[in-house]
This record gives sequence, C-alpha cells and structure tokens, in this order.
Amino acid sequence: MIFPRVLRPVFVLAPTLVLATAGGAFAQAPPDFRTLFQQGAEAYSQNDWPHCAERFTAAAQAATGDRSAARAFFAAAACLTAAGNPEAAFASLDKAAARGYRDLERADANPQIEPLRKDPRWKAFHDGVKTRSDAHEATLNTELAHLTAEDQKDREAGDKIDWTAVGKRDEERLKRTREIAAAGGLHQADDYFNAALILQHSDKTEDYALAHQWCLKAVELDPESSDARWLAAATQDRWLMSQGKPQLYGTQFKKVEGRWILWDVDPSVTDEERARWEVPPLAAARKRAESMNGGTAGPH
Repeated sequence: MIFPRVLRPVFVLAPTLVLATAGGAFAQAPPDFRTLFQQGAEAYSQNDWPHCAERFTAAAQAATGDRSAARAFFAAAACLTAAGNPEAAFASLDKAAARGYRDLERADANPQIEPLRKDPRWKAFHDGVKTRSDAHEATLNTELAHLTAEDQKDREAGDKIDWTAVGKRDEERLKRTREIAAAGGLHQADDYFNAALILQHSDKTEDYALAHQWCLKAVELDPESSDARWLAAATQDRWLMSQGKPQLYGTQFKKVEGRWILWDVDPSVTDEERARWEVPPLAAARKRAESMNGGTAGPH
C-alpha cells in the first residue's frame, strides 16, 4: 500500500479509537483561535495575502498559548511578505520571536518568506529560532529524532521513491523505535510524536492504533503541538482505512490504477471537528487529490 509523505503503551485502546479521548487537552485553545487560523490557511491557499495576514494576526491575538501565537504571527509574516509589506512582516516576526517561535524547519522552508532572507533583520530572527530549536531538541531522544529525520528524507522523492529500498529501511526503523519505546525512551511530547510518525509507516493495523495512542500522549504533554494533533487524526484515519472503513477526517489518500484518490470519508464529521485537530476542510482534501494527479492547488 502506498501513502504520500507526511509533512511530525500509554492508553487503553477502546474498540473504536476516539480522538475525543484527548479533548480535555484542548481546553486552553479556544474555538476562536482554531477558526481564525483555519480561515487564514484557506486564504493562504487562495493566495489572498491581505486577508490571510489579517486572519493569522487575529488568530495570534486570540491564542492563549505562546506556541500557538508564535505560529500564527509567523504565518502572518509570510502573508505580509507575499503582499509586498516587508516592514509589517518583520514586525510580525518580532512578535513571533517574543512568543518563543522555534520552528526552524518552517522558517527555512516557507517560500513566501524568501524576500526577507536578504535583509540583515532576517539573520537576527533566524539565529533566535535556531537557538530555541536547538535548546528544545537537546531535551529529546536524539536517536529517535535522527530516525525520524531519515524516515522523512526517504519520502522526499514522491513518485520516484524506490519503495523496495525504503521498505527495508522502514523495517529497521520500526524495529528500533519499538525497542526505544519498550525501554522507556519516550519522555517529551516530540518523542511520542516522532515514534508515532515512524510507526504509522508500518503496514500493520495494530501499529496504526499504537501510533494514534502515542499522538494522543503527545497532545496531552503539549496541547499546542499542531503536528501531533494532525497526526492523531491521520493515524486514526489510517487505522480505519486499513480495515476498509471510511476515514473520519480526510487525511488519507491511496493510489488506485495510477491515480491518487481520497479514501472514503464519513460524512458525519464536520469541518469544525477537523479544524480542532489541525485538519483542513474536506474541500481542501478533495482539491489536494486533484493536485496530486496533476491539477493545481495553493501551497500551505
């Protein structure tokens, strides 16, 4: 079974996995933040830069946690840059830094930020992000973080991936991840997230279930981890798809006769519930399927 690349024992598993198990962890994130951030993401996908910047800034102001606010201020800076307003973009980056922004991967990869990278102010911002990122990574399981980086690098080639070679490396990573977990090597939220990211590349239904549990633990430890929230939804969807059942959130795609399709989705799940778990609206998932087959879709 082929899956597209992912863009990052603690609970007793009930007969049906339910994301609401971790719902209490979201008490700190009011619906206003999630709604505003999703509106910003939608405007981003449509290259509506002024509206995108306004929505992300509003989301940052509505956030009750520093990580969420920092993430939204950085997103607003990307939109402001694309809108041709670098001064406002740097002001937003300053606010992101003040709230502890540490996402080095996004800082390095976001294409809209490119015009700012020649400005001396960018180096100061970037150096701060790297310092905070390095300090955070020093608290994590180093071997597991390395395994996760290898896992994601193996999936960068898209349709050109040599799955025979990658499959063998996946098996080695899966084995070692299980050993690390069994030895008590998962402590921080990102340890659980990293382990789940590797485990969900298994071909076993029970591994998807365990990966989902680890994501819920990551959310419990770090309620502001957007990556862990998204992966919690994705692992539940993958667990359902592996049994031939409709997915809930619309995160899973499958290649059938040379074309990517969005796996069947339970129509009872709302976009509001998707937003709660950092999953874009269902319409965006359908658009992504078109893009994967040669159509066009806005980047985010």
